[in-house]
Amino acid sequence: AHAWGRANLEKGDAIVLTEMEHHSDIVPWQMLAKERGVEIRYVPVLEDFTLDMEVYEASLEGAKLVCVVHTSNVLGVRNPLERIIKLAHQFGSKVLIDAAQGVPHDRIDFDAFGADFMAFSAHKMCGPTGIGALLVRPDTFEEMQPFMGGGDMIETVTIEGSTYQTNEHKFEAGTPRIAEAIGWDAAFGWMESLDLEHEHKRMLEIARYTATQLRALGMTVYGRHDDSDSAVVSFLHPTLHSEDLAHLLDARGFAVRTGHHCAQPLLHRLGISGTVRASFYLYNTMEEAEMFIAQVEKIVERFA
Repeated sequence: AHAWGRANLEKGDAIVLTEMEHHSDIVPWQMLAKERGVEIRYVPVLEDFTLDMEVYEASLEGAKLVCVVHTSNVLGVRNPLERIIKLAHQFGSKVLIDAAQGVPHDRIDFDAFGADFMAFSAHKMCGPTGIGALLVRPDTFEEMQPFMGGGDMIETVTIEGSTYQTNEHKFEAGTPRIAEAIGWDAAFGWMESLDLEHEHKRMLEIARYTATQLRALGMTVYGRHDDSDSAVVSFLHPTLHSEDLAHLLDARGFAVRTGHHCAQPLLHRLGISGTVRASFYLYNTMEEAEMFIAQVEKIVERFA
């Protein structure tokens, strides 16, 4: 938003977002729109938890940038990115993929993928917090300008002015996150040894079991758990408040997330204020899911 958006977008340009974006892929563009007069268009989410692709295609005329989440952190739905990218490029739009939920589950070839930008975070893939990565196509990289001033990003500094490095360091002002980078490298090294395709199928099986059992207990589950989706299960009980349910689960040793998951437009679209979200990853087992369901059943029997 700072390095490319400010240098390439002006009043009258448009950015296409979706209703299922994380706040981190909404707020920066809203700030830029307020500053520059850029138009923001939102692609709605349908009843089956997928994007309205007809509205998406109709929104591309005059758009300079498309920003879309790889996989929803609330629904677990993996978007049809190949089609999204192809259509955007046909209209001359660049594409930014929020792959924070995608990279931990899939080996993505960024060059083959065809997106112009792809962002992801270390802490979603067993790495440290506070560090992430932005991959940029070389031609798009040349259109970006420095936006943070400080050490490391400069080539020369004089009283009269400064010149900047020509590589990625021109965006890194100050001391880099050295310890976090070393920790993330260790996480990458460990994940390289895994069969991610096998793990994805295993985790999805756990999520499908959990979703089925929760529905049988009267819960509403938000998501579809198709083969390409991720293993998150967002749910609500018709009478038990999500915060209460989460505290009761916490007391029994199960950590879940509640609230709007930094995706308030999506929750508003679903007509709810929050969900309980159980997220299964590499370290989880089917036995843990079975124990989870057993405790949910006891809670429902006692408090619902």
